[in-house]
Amino acid sequence: MDRHQKAAEEVAHRAADFLNREANRNTLITVTRAVPSRDGHIINIFVSIYPQNQEALALVFLKRKRSELREFLKKTTRLQHIPTLDFSIDYEEKTRDTLDKLSNA
Repeated sequence: MDRHQKAAEEVAHRAADFLNREANRNTLITVTRAVPSRDGHIINIFVSIYPQNQEALALVFLKRKRSELREFLKKTTRLQHIPTLDFSIDYEEKTRDTLDKLSNA
């Protein structure tokens, strides 16, 4: 595993901790994975959101909290450079959940 992927995994774990404290209890936001750009300067944090009808509002919340998350990462990680963070819905996870439900039906 390369250093960019290791950094992305650490960011994913810390982002999950941060969101657990910051998000309201009406929407469940779960960090599913983080993917670094080729140069490691950007990390895309993938999330699943429940209920699904709250996805748009949750993404607005996540993008609004990016700077606070960066500050949290500065304090809680040993990363020399905190990458630019972005958030996306994890559609792969959604597809996997749908297939699991169909296979168990």
